[in-house]
Amino acid sequence: MQNTDVTIVGGGSAGLTLALLLARQQLRVVLVEKGPAPTETDAAPAYQRVSALNMASRTLLQQVGIWPQLLAGAAALYRYAGVGSRQLRQN
Repeated sequence: MQNTDVTIVGGGSAGLTLALLLARQQLRVVLVEKGPAPTETDAAPAYQRVSALNMASRTLLQQVGIWPQLLAGAAALYRYAGVGSRQLRQN
């Protein structure tokens, strides 16, 4: 059995980002996910998910170095979002 420092359950965006950050700190990380990872050859509707990221998430993903890849694979980038009667603008 392998020694680990941290076990992360869930390979979604939060789990994967946390695993990457901890591994960069030289921690031994095990990530546990119940299903197989989607691949480019999988049927798109089965794995399409809508994700919304706030500016703090964007900043973190930029610091991690994966924001350009996420942006390149994005189907659409929303420039504006409405909250109640107030409209927010992305810089």
